[in-house]
Amino acid sequence: MKKSLALFLGLLAISLSWNPGLVADEVPEKKVETYSPEVAKIKKYFDGANLLDYSEFSAEGDNEYLYSFPDLFEYDENDEELDVEEFQIGSIKNLDIKKIHSIFIYEYCIDSAFMDMLYLFSDVKTLRFYACTFADSVECDWSHFRSLEYLCLDDCSKVPSDVLKSAPMCPKLEALSITISFNNYKSIVSDCNKLPALCELYLDLDLQKGFPPNFEILSYISKNTREKIRNLDLTVPVTDKTAHYLHKFPNLKRLGIQGHHRPDVGKTVTDDFILQISDIPLEALQIPMSAITEKSIPVLKEWKSLKLLFLSLTRITPSQMEEIETSRDWDFFDCYPDPDFNHD
Repeated sequence: MKKSLALFLGLLAISLSWNPGLVADEVPEKKVETYSPEVAKIKKYFDGANLLDYSEFSAEGDNEYLYSFPDLFEYDENDEELDVEEFQIGSIKNLDIKKIHSIFIYEYCIDSAFMDMLYLFSDVKTLRFYACTFADSVECDWSHFRSLEYLCLDDCSKVPSDVLKSAPMCPKLEALSITISFNNYKSIVSDCNKLPALCELYLDLDLQKGFPPNFEILSYISKNTREKIRNLDLTVPVTDKTAHYLHKFPNLKRLGIQGHHRPDVGKTVTDDFILQISDIPLEALQIPMSAITEKSIPVLKEWKSLKLLFLSLTRITPSQMEEIETSRDWDFFDCYPDPDFNHD
């Protein structure tokens, strides 16, 4: 009897205290992030990408920023590497790819999957590939970028010979910067000659790939292209032949010969070279690192069309540079000597 009463009272207590809502905590419904179809494809690519340790993909536009590193989309706004004081870190979910106008790609492996993802940014105006490696048989169809104005392929490896085959389909492409090798220069320059809007050209020769000593890349640029070029940058050793061909660019206004990272280039810019090109009506001359001396002072002073002059690591003394600077009113003047050169 006592056992029955105890069992009854126990069951009664359980029934009075039982609340269906307390049997188990309610499991909140998991929110599923949604993306636009284009952004979903971008995220899918990066989530599965096998990136190099220093790979970087950055895209920016009007109030739209996307930065991707090996830990993609795991943004830490306190991470100094992202330099958040200078840039606004954007959200991949809210990314409006139509507003992205500039993309920089550093040390990536450029394969077909990457290019398929990149084509989604069809309104981009600037594409910069730096120190990237192109996978075998990858095709680059630049016709997807109808608004493209500047294409840079600097210091890239295994660049296909036909990398610019579709570039003439970019009607606004006016600036091209590219490193070319002995294996691909003919086809690349040939395709350069087909770019309808090209007016700025930056050529860098990979001299480790078999170019003969006095190779002259300017001889491969067509007459029609030479007439359109206003800005020309060369990271190539210059010769008397270079000076000869520069005279065949009738509308050339700015010339840069970049020797700051390539002493073999800088040392070829001599007083004789400056004299040979001094009758070209340039408005801007930029030569980081050169072998010019005080012999070029009269030439530079009398070069009346020049409005901008940048010379660095020259063999001209500071007092002699001051003489050039005070010879006229420059729009820009910045020259400094080579501290390791003995001027005595």
